[in-house]
Amino acid sequence: MRWVVVDTLTVHCPGGDAVSSVTLNNGEKYKLRASGQCTCTGTTGCDAEWLDFNAPQTIAFSNDVDMGIGIDDPVFDLTRLPDWGAYMADHMYEADWTGIGAPITANFHDPDTSNNTGQLTLEILQLQ
Repeated sequence: MRWVVVDTLTVHCPGGDAVSSVTLNNGEKYKLRASGQCTCTGTTGCDAEWLDFNAPQTIAFSNDVDMGIGIDDPVFDLTRLPDWGAYMADHMYEADWTGIGAPITANFHDPDTSNNTGQLTLEILQLQ
């Protein structure tokens, strides 16, 4: 058995939901792989978990939102799921995820997406 990509989503940093075309089986373990980088606040780099790559942090400069890709988490606040882990210079992250018998919805958490550009890639991997 090996991990196989079963869906790929584009998560737009300027906002909006990305919904998977596959239903994640209830109770089944999956891996989510996020990659890429975009621009936040007009000039600052950001990725699935971190912003400001010169001094990486996860909390927005206004200190009210944990920035990055959220999964099935529509509220932009200080708690965002999943935690994508430690800063990676290649901007590629993986997180374990358990299906709930429904597609997932991904979006980019930021208190002000109007000054963002770019997109990130989110892959759903299933053990087959």
